[in-house]
Amino acid sequence: MLRLSATLLESSRLYYAGVISQESLIESIVGDVVPNEPMRLGSAFHAVFEEPDEYIEWWDGAGVYLSDGYTFDAQAVDKAVADIWAHDPIMEVPSSDLVLGTDYGPVRISCRADAMAGLDAWELKTTQRVPSPERYLNSMQWRAYVLAYGVTSVTYRIVQLKHLKDADVWTVTNTETLTLYPYPNITQDVTKTATRLVEFIQHHNLDEHRQEAA
Repeated sequence: MLRLSATLLESSRLYYAGVISQESLIESIVGDVVPNEPMRLGSAFHAVFEEPDEYIEWWDGAGVYLSDGYTFDAQAVDKAVADIWAHDPIMEVPSSDLVLGTDYGPVRISCRADAMAGLDAWELKTTQRVPSPERYLNSMQWRAYVLAYGVTSVTYRIVQLKHLKDADVWTVTNTETLTLYPYPNITQDVTKTATRLVEFIQHHNLDEHRQEAA
């Protein structure tokens, strides 16, 4: 059985929408993606979001988070995600129970939600541009989360980060929130995307990179 991820499903959708290249999709399938600076920044911010107490330090009475070489304004970060923390969520929740039947056989869809609180899932995104919540409306990631976790909503929190060069500190300049809900044909939509992805994988002889261990 092939094992696909929610993020890989989204990469497939972006490829067929003409947003990313064939090379980029193949790199994602093979697992050969080299993190760029925005990805490293996002990962550092996620680490703080998950375990803030591990990264907090105090500089002249001001709190900062130090994570993977990045320094974040603690007050700005806290304000950006305090309402999520208030739900006392479980962080980085894995799920691999979702199996979908495609035209090429069953596939397992693995998911990892950034945070779960009851029947609500949260996904944290960072950007250095003005946040555009609408870009996530068509995403396969949240649709896969709905099926994998059985949640009643998936909320994206998009955090805009800015580097203050003089202080060498990253701060939050804006946040946007988008909450999405299940709909009747969601399973068919995710299955269709998975089928198209499997077809691509087989056409390019990449099955070995996605084969689930026996």
